[in-house]
Amino acid sequence: MTNAETPELNIPNFNQTDAESNESAEKNETLNTESSEPTYEELKALNEELHQQYMRLAADFDNFRKRRLNEMEQTRKYGAEHFLRNFLPVLDNFERAQKSITAESDSATLYKTLELMQQQLVQALEETGLKRSDVIGKVFDPALHEAVSQLVVEGQTPNTIIAEQQAGYCLHDKVLRHAQVIVASEAS
Repeated sequence: MTNAETPELNIPNFNQTDAESNESAEKNETLNTESSEPTYEELKALNEELHQQYMRLAADFDNFRKRRLNEMEQTRKYGAEHFLRNFLPVLDNFERAQKSITAESDSATLYKTLELMQQQLVQALEETGLKRSDVIGKVFDPALHEAVSQLVVEGQTPNTIIAEQQAGYCLHDKVLRHAQVIVASEAS
């Protein structure tokens, strides 16, 4: 094998410093210029160097993989933290209401208490990105709505939603639950 046929082994090492990289390149050049064929010792040294580079890279990758698995586990374990923080005041108010409501409480007080708690719950859900779909009077869209019935209604445009059986909800821009609706149809 001549110098022209000697393969140049220039494998990048992303963990090497510039000095180590230059030293490695000089070793490769020395192998290619000193003799027509590298000696056994030179090849063995190069093999050992490449093996060490491989082992460092494998260790770095293993550490990265373990770090990512740990981050994913932490996200799964504590991902609902922000969501749940929004509900602590709602839970506190439920407990206060339970303590304050007695058998002698009048229905107007009970209604007002439930209404305030429901408003606070809706507000907490909206802060987490949940939004109730506004459907009455809208054109039926199967991507957002589920038609459970059709009714002929005078004066209504066909395919218009006239009633809601069950509310639909979106989380940011993703539909969590389709609204179950009644749709106006044409008279036969």
